Amino acid sequence: MDERFVAFFKGIFDREDGPMMADIQEQMGDADLLDFDPVILPRDSGAILVRRVVAQRLAEEADKEPARMD
Repeated sequence: MDERFVAFFKGIFDREDGPMMADIQEQMGDADLLDFDPVILPRDSGAILVRRVVAQRLAEEADKEPARMD
């Protein structure tokens, strides 16, 4: 891949998308995106399904972990 091509798009991200995403993350804090009851478009359904499956698996895994004896 052409290094100029990569540098061009990295520059766009660094100047535009990156700061916007950092600001959104700061405003959201530790809250989950779905806690904000977002509008979910049909094209978002796959990503939302993955988020829900991962959350469910993490919760199941946390329930199976033995209690720590500190």
